[in-house]
Parts: sequence; structure tokens; C-alpha cells
Amino acid sequence: MTGVLDKEPCEAPFSVRQISFRIPSMPTTVLMVSRLTLDRRQTGDPSLGIAILAPFRATYLSPPWELCTDSLCQCDKLLPVWMFWRGQVVRTFEFVVEPFHSGCRIDTFLAKHLRTYTSWRLHRMVAADAATVNGLPVGPTQRVFRGQRVRVRLIEPPDKLLQSSFEVLPIIYEDPWLVVIDKPAGIVCHPVGEFDSDTVTNRLQTHFDGGLSATGLQRPGIVHRLDRQTSGLLVVSRDQRTHRLLSDDIQAGRTGKKYLARVEGLVEFEEQQIDLPIGRHPDGNSVLMSAGLDAITPRKCRTIVRVLRRDPRESVVECELLTGRNHQIRVHMAAIGHPVLQDEFYGARGQLRLTKEERTVPAEQRHALHASQLRFVHPVLRSELCFNSVPPCDFWDLQV
Repeated sequence: MTGVLDKEPCEAPFSVRQISFRIPSMPTTVLMVSRLTLDRRQTGDPSLGIAILAPFRATYLSPPWELCTDSLCQCDKLLPVWMFWRGQVVRTFEFVVEPFHSGCRIDTFLAKHLRTYTSWRLHRMVAADAATVNGLPVGPTQRVFRGQRVRVRLIEPPDKLLQSSFEVLPIIYEDPWLVVIDKPAGIVCHPVGEFDSDTVTNRLQTHFDGGLSATGLQRPGIVHRLDRQTSGLLVVSRDQRTHRLLSDDIQAGRTGKKYLARVEGLVEFEEQQIDLPIGRHPDGNSVLMSAGLDAITPRKCRTIVRVLRRDPRESVVECELLTGRNHQIRVHMAAIGHPVLQDEFYGARGQLRLTKEERTVPAEQRHALHASQLRFVHPVLRSELCFNSVPPCDFWDLQV
């Protein structure tokens, strides 16, 4: 970065206007977009270039300094500005403090938005006078409050980058704020344990990086998880605000999730609501759950089960989640005597199928559970979205 901080170019003023655009299958929505106006006499350097980084793509500007109208931003969030000076770059980001972050330390606040940086590195940059609040210099222990404008110059590279994975994920829907994928069975949502490279997060990180000018500017935010051997619909955020709003909706029960499952045995009822609290299994393994009376810290859980097809050996059911608990469908179906087909852990009436030693080896075969419908209100556009997915062939190929 030598030479960059010696003489910074003047920052260009923004003028804001409204445009409208259309997302397929959605009504026309009016958003705010910034048009950059720059007087070249302010810089005195015709080689200066400026890039406006929109949440969805980067647009590079050159004389006459016009911003393409297809680069959209949230109306309540400033765009990051990249300033190029003689072939080098100073990255400047500015954020407005949201109500739910009021009172945070500045390094913690910045780590929420710049999730490829650790709090420790952001703390060091703030200590090096790379950050301001409302235009005034701050120390690394200062707290930020609602409505304040926090600006930071990223004078160091990110230190929390994910390993790239070039395997493709089926993308059902994508916009500047979130992406909906149809996850195949066999991959985990984020790096954990021995699964530290080819995960949903790694694949999406590579996908996000392909549409941006530098690695790690956006980090996928897993809003809700699917088990490794469960397939189906999953929504992932592109920024911290979207992640927070979607998470709040899920916790408040304002989203809809339905699953298709093949279960063992003939299910005799047509529709039934299962109200069994679920907690951690008493064997001490924090991964496994239980609906038994000896479950640890049980919480209220509700699942609506509708039978779609039945025969003496197996039934196909639709499960609608009214609450969200780890392994909820698998535990509830096993508790009523109809475990999910090929479930590696849960047997009928709460029995575990493997010993503690056997459970240390991850299963290679999927189980018959698929997230078939996902419904939620878009946190920015405020339109209701509903997505449906058909189970893949390996779901139906499983043997009873």
C-alpha cells in the first residue's frame, strides 16, 4: 500500500435519484440508486478511476464518470467506494449503525458487516486511525450508536477467507441481497470438523467472488441449516442486515418450510400434529436429539404431518415445520414409530441405531428427507417469495 495513503484522491459527491426495475415474477419495485458526479478538476489526475461496488456486481467507471443504472443498492445502505490511485487501491466502506447494533464496540460492529475480517484485525486497523465515526477519529474501544456513520479504510487484506470450491450448486433464485439454492445431499452447510472445504458456504463464496472484483468482499450467511444428508431448498444471505432480518423472521415463525419424507411402515392417520418437546440426547453427544422424557433442556416443538402415499412397508409424508429444532422431523417421526428411511441415527420409538463408537464415522448414504417448499417475505423488497423443489432421483432410489 506504499504511496496510496500519502496522497488520497478527493472523494466524489453522490447525487441520488430513483429508478424502477423488475425482477422476474415479482412486481416492479422502486429503489434508490446513486449516480456518481465527479469534477475532474477535483482530482487533477485523469488516470484516477473509481469503482462503485454494488451488492450484486462491481461497475467500473471511467470518463465521463457515469454509473450504470443496473447497479443497485439498498436505499438505506451506502455503497462501498474503491478509489484507484496510480494503479493501487484504497478500499473505503461506510456503514450506518442499525438499531440492533447500537452500543457495540466499533471493531465488533465492523466485524458484523465485514465478515471476512476478524475482530482482531479490524481492532488493529481502527487503532491505526483507519476508521472514523461521523467524520471524527475514534479509538478501538469506542462504542457506536444508532444512526452514526462508521467509515473504515481497509488498509490490510482480509484474514478470514474461505477455501475456494469450484463445485456447482443449483441456484433457484438470486438477487443483490440473498440466494436460494437446491442443496444436494452429501454436503454440509458450513465448514466444521473434517468437512472444511467443499461445503455450501465454500461453493457460494466462490460463486460470489466470481461476480466481484476481489476475493472475499461478500461472505455467505447461512440463515437456516439442512442436515448433511438432507437435500432441498436453502436461503443464504449476502450481507449482514439481510441475515439478521431473515433470522428474526424464522425465529418469529413468519416463514414456511415443508419437507417430503419417506418413512418406515404404514402411517395410518391422514394428518396429525406432533407436539413433543425435543432436547439433547442424554448420552452426552450434543449432535443427537431426543423427544424422550430424559431429554436435556427440551424445548417445545410442533410438526404437522400429512400422508401423501402409503403401503405396508413405507409411507410418503409431507412435514410442515411450525418450530425449528435440530433434527426435528427425524426425531418426531422416529418418536411415533415411523423413522425416516435410511436415517443413520434415529430408530423407532426413540431408539438410537448406532453405538457411540459407530457414530464417529459419517454416513455415506443419504436419508429420505427433502426440503420441498420454502416461503418467506423478502427482507428488503417486502414481497412474499415461495419456492418449490422436486426430490432428486437418489431420494426415490433408496431401498426400504
